[in-house]
Amino acid sequence: MALNTFDLHGIITSLEESLLSKEGGVVALLLSDISSRNFLTSILIKKAQHANVEVKHLETVDDVHASLNELSLFSSKTLYIASGFSLSNETLVEPPAGSSLLLSLESKGQLPKNGKEYNTIVFPSEKPWDQKARIIAWTKVLFQMRKKVAAEELVHSLCATCDNDFMRISSEVEKISLFMGNETHISLQKAAQVSTFTHSEKEWNIAENIVWNGEGHTLPTDDHTEFFRFIGLLRYHLQLGLALTHARDQKALIQERYPKIMKKADKVYLPRVKTLGKEYFIKGNVALAELERNVRTASHATRHYWDTFIINMRCHI
Repeated sequence: MALNTFDLHGIITSLEESLLSKEGGVVALLLSDISSRNFLTSILIKKAQHANVEVKHLETVDDVHASLNELSLFSSKTLYIASGFSLSNETLVEPPAGSSLLLSLESKGQLPKNGKEYNTIVFPSEKPWDQKARIIAWTKVLFQMRKKVAAEELVHSLCATCDNDFMRISSEVEKISLFMGNETHISLQKAAQVSTFTHSEKEWNIAENIVWNGEGHTLPTDDHTEFFRFIGLLRYHLQLGLALTHARDQKALIQERYPKIMKKADKVYLPRVKTLGKEYFIKGNVALAELERNVRTASHATRHYWDTFIINMRCHI
């Protein structure tokens, strides 16, 4: 299936038309960038659920064979998704009538023996600069799909700081767009009020130590714009902790949603989340929301509310 790989909207539309039509079908999405591939899969799942199409995740080769050969007692349409594992030694049957199969794979080498019979969306083997250019183009499309126009410096800063992790980028774009409300044009300075994508290593370490180690710290900045950006960084750590307390497989969650912190997971986040517990992160999010609300609306010095927040965090550690 010949598509412009920079055309995110066109790729999503093609996947939707091929897999959610009445006829159904089989599509192989071949893309080495795992984060981008997971993003496309997640979008398709949302569209399927919106169309009342059942989604079944196939996690092993045996799952694939069992599911594609099953006889449905109902005529409801199902979208089967086989993601991330090789099927190169398999010959697959078509999915049940009216249903569809998405093979979300890294390369042609993982396709089933009869893979040439399937529709394929193939991304070329990307050099780092090619991937960067595609991610920038996709990020612009994400803003456009939300009827927003993002400044060039905002797009480039977002992609660079997220290290071209498109799942994380898409989350940031959604958060920024919701924060801006009806405002159409978004500058880097405006986005920095809510997003954590512009931060230094020093700021990251300060926020990490406050949330995960209960360390006290003086007010990081007197500048309001910088302060609200730092609040976004604290929120990132608190929500990470809360997400981990709800996860059945914490390492799998980090690998899927926070791959860039995987190296520190075993040493920092996983041991501490077990010690701190769910209530700590819930109360931390409440305390942070109160801090943000007070600083935005009250007349007292920001330093007073900041010190109160630090005390609250340390009381619950």
